[in-house]
Amino acid sequence: MLKKTALLPAILLLCGLPLFAELEGDWAVVSESSYGETYHLRLTLKEVDGELSGTLSTPEGPVDLRNIQRQGDELTFEVWIAGSSYSVQAKVDGDEMAGTWRGGGDTGTVKARKTGN
Repeated sequence: MLKKTALLPAILLLCGLPLFAELEGDWAVVSESSYGETYHLRLTLKEVDGELSGTLSTPEGPVDLRNIQRQGDELTFEVWIAGSSYSVQAKVDGDEMAGTWRGGGDTGTVKARKTGN
């Protein structure tokens, strides 16, 4: 027997409603490292054919997000920046998200606020 929650994505797809509409758009990101460095970045998320994709604008240029996963209010993804892999885990709460990142021999925090669609 299928659980009711398993039917929701199928129903939304059949109705033509985007699954990730609340995530789509631009996000202003502030990231802090364990060394006290602060980075201001832009995260752009979009849904294409029921799949979430995106880019992170960095000082080195835009990088594609990899392995994007969404489970409930948890969003995770990976990026490759300046020869190092970074993983991000954030909790989404409406037009805000907050979480942590790890990679390049460092860890830190990340906060983001949605700025547009």
